[in-house]
Amino acid sequence: MAIDFTNNKLYVADYYNQRVLRFAYPITSNNPSAERIFGITGSSGCTRNQLAYPAGVAVYMGTLWVSDCYNNRILKFNNAHLASTDSPNADGVLGQTDYTSKTSGISASKFNYAGCLSIDASGNMWVTDGQNNRALKFNDVNNKANGGNADLVLGQPNFTTNNGMVVNQSSLYKPYGITVSGTTVWVADYGMSRVLRFDNPTTNGVNANGVLGQINFVTSQWDVQTHCFIQMPMFVLIRTVHYTCLILKIQEY
Repeated sequence: MAIDFTNNKLYVADYYNQRVLRFAYPITSNNPSAERIFGITGSSGCTRNQLAYPAGVAVYMGTLWVSDCYNNRILKFNNAHLASTDSPNADGVLGQTDYTSKTSGISASKFNYAGCLSIDASGNMWVTDGQNNRALKFNDVNNKANGGNADLVLGQPNFTTNNGMVVNQSSLYKPYGITVSGTTVWVADYGMSRVLRFDNPTTNGVNANGVLGQINFVTSQWDVQTHCFIQMPMFVLIRTVHYTCLILKIQEY
């Protein structure tokens, strides 16, 4: 879910219906009708106006970004708040060089199950790349060319390594949720049952600065039901008014 406060729109990824819904914001009644649909309801595909299990949305300066996870890409919709018809064509793509390819890969320009998105106040987008066990940063994302390279990677030492099931201070395993507050990046490290905090990361594969859900950076206990452990967190959100970190756990991924 993403809110465009400037243009008074709310976007929701409707994963199993193969679409993103746009609502007028703020919501003033129960069960409102969507204003617009991105993707084609119930029709999974890989074209310029189709989606295959969209997992995340983010909006910056009126531009909507959608992680199209089964197509291993992220689609860009310029001026999404002005879209006047359903199923509009995308205006850009990351992870692929065209709108009909969906190959996965491991490089600075490829994804293998693109997950959640978050864009900071400077227009830099962070995205989890679940099966590559990493998170990627795209600087000034609204101006990225189709198939453009990421500028930074977390969870791996470089853009071509996938170390898999490793637990240490710099690793990620099947990350899903991600959020950025200022220059601090929080990643829901689903596979290791923890949330990692990176303070102003500027180097590939940098160590995390904090951990939630585990007692240290080298343990991964997921079957302990106490107030300090987390079992397979999927989403993380920062409530910026009081800088509160909210974590949502869903059992299956």
